[in-house]
Amino acid sequence: MKDVHAWTEVSIAPGNAEEFKQLAKEMIAIVQAEEPGAKGYTWYLNADETVCHIHEWFEDSAAFMAHATGRAVGEKLGSMIALGGFSRFEIHGDLSPEAEQLVGALATAKFGYLNGIER
Repeated sequence: MKDVHAWTEVSIAPGNAEEFKQLAKEMIAIVQAEEPGAKGYTWYLNADETVCHIHEWFEDSAAFMAHATGRAVGEKLGSMIALGGFSRFEIHGDLSPEAEQLVGALATAKFGYLNGIER
């Protein structure tokens, strides 16, 4: 399987939920318009709006790299960190050497593909 999945948990500081939701809309719009290799980019917010889980699904390691070096991350990541910060970042799938180097110590966990089905 060549797909790459990223799972990120983001903390949202008190009082920053509305600004965070606007940032999410902006990032999603950029990914939708500029990253055809992103098969999925979904955000989930807990009930008290203090934690967001982001599930990113890329067709391959090259598409993951395009996202990691693209405009959504390049222009918006700093704002996301300022609104709360990352508490977890996991990568699932087989990465190219370039993607492995980019992820480096950022990932709290890395998982290589074992087996499964997709429909």
